[in-house]
Amino acid sequence: METAAINQSIYEDDNLIDDYTSLQVDELVAKKSFTAKYDPNNQFDVLPTNSYSSVPKVKSDQFNVLQKWEGVVTGINFENFSATLYDRSEKNIDEEASFSIDDVSDQDLDLLKEGAIFYWSIGYLEKSSGQRMRSSIMRFRRLPFWSEIEIEAASKEAENLLRDLNIES
Repeated sequence: METAAINQSIYEDDNLIDDYTSLQVDELVAKKSFTAKYDPNNQFDVLPTNSYSSVPKVKSDQFNVLQKWEGVVTGINFENFSATLYDRSEKNIDEEASFSIDDVSDQDLDLLKEGAIFYWSIGYLEKSSGQRMRSSIMRFRRLPFWSEIEIEAASKEAENLLRDLNIES
């Protein structure tokens, strides 16, 4: 066991232990009420483990949705695009809207085409610092579009599979 001289007050469970002039660090750590930290001057600092036991949670940014829609792009010009919005909340009201192309993130600009599907949410962005901001998030669906030919081919394949399984459609 290693022994080190401690030249400071030592506390165990908030009680001052001042009768130690030297102590056996391994024994103290084994009691699990202290943690020993090596000091480059060949001395040990002894700290209660409860000072390390509760690591505070790191709060992250959080977006709280107030309303969300699924949209289909119906028209595009140089500065704006129009869309039909389908309410994804409980109101089930379809709406027409116009958006600035600047509202679209750089990663989604290539996806902005007539017929493209996107999701739009409004709500509060609560920053880890505690600041609360009204915010809007728009993201475009990245699934590939199916052409009429692909849909027709899939339909024929499904009919063939149903026929092979002797299932009537």
